[in-house]
Amino acid sequence: MASSAISLCSPSLTSSRAAVLHQSQQLNPNRLSFPINSNTVKRAPNLAVQHAPLPLKVLCGRGNRGATTKKSPTSDPVYQNRLVNMFVNRILKRGKKSLAYQIIYRALKKIQQKTESNPLAVLRAAVQGVTPDVSVKSRRVGGSTHQVPVEVGTLQGKALAIRWLLEASRKRQGRSMVLKLSSEVMDAAKGNGEAIRKKETTHKMAEANRAFVVYGEDLMLAPQTYCVLDKLCWPTTVTQASWEKSILKSDIPVLVEFYASWCGPCRMVHRVIDEIATEYDGKLKCFVLNTDSDLQIAEDYEIKAVPVVLLFKNGEKQEAVVGTMPKEFYIAAIERVMQS
Repeated sequence: MASSAISLCSPSLTSSRAAVLHQSQQLNPNRLSFPINSNTVKRAPNLAVQHAPLPLKVLCGRGNRGATTKKSPTSDPVYQNRLVNMFVNRILKRGKKSLAYQIIYRALKKIQQKTESNPLAVLRAAVQGVTPDVSVKSRRVGGSTHQVPVEVGTLQGKALAIRWLLEASRKRQGRSMVLKLSSEVMDAAKGNGEAIRKKETTHKMAEANRAFVVYGEDLMLAPQTYCVLDKLCWPTTVTQASWEKSILKSDIPVLVEFYASWCGPCRMVHRVIDEIATEYDGKLKCFVLNTDSDLQIAEDYEIKAVPVVLLFKNGEKQEAVVGTMPKEFYIAAIERVMQS
């Protein structure tokens, strides 16, 4: 009876579909199923309708998923330029993309009329002038929040430049966004404007908090990136293994700063020592020593608090500066050691 029911109920099934249903029924005959042909119920009311389970691929399969790829910015329809389309996507508000296209195209036309040059070249020069080398990010360091410098990639720097240009344009006086945007782009291409000042302010803030990058609890920038801030390189770290060779057997005076990673005032001294290391390059060697890692050396020289700066000459300790002091105090101590 079952075989006749299947033959009556499945005349419309193709051979491939019937094979799939037969295979899935063999795998799990108790799975939730659907009727093969609902018209059979009307033709044979006393006939038990056979149900075939859904294929496994339909019930639980999701198909093959490939690796996600990052979308590259597309070009605009007029200039066929990706940078213009990036401006359009950031000018866009409330889904009015046609209005965003009108603003950027009219602004480029204004730039072409006033500068009598290629507007795309002016726009590209403005973005390159505003693109920052580093950015700042709020981060908890030593019990307080600081604006810590972070590395900026190519795309991220370009996105920041576009954002700053648009923010500066909206802050300008006037009602026409076309005039404000064109004026701000032309000023930025010449090295002026609010967007350029925003970049300079960010660099100054990054420079002011540069000590938190190197000696903070988390190293956020690579050393070679950190040196790009102002072409300064911090002192080399000395350990107990290299103490005798680097400090005691040095042929020129040596400055050693004793610090701890949890010490807030130590970070202020780091910046001063960085500047001194550059000014006395070739005349003075500068090192830093972490007292948490090399406690024995700190005990040998009776370091009871940090920060402490010791000056050595001919392998002997000559001067000591305890605490956070102005740069003039360290320079005066260095001059005394060199003249002795």
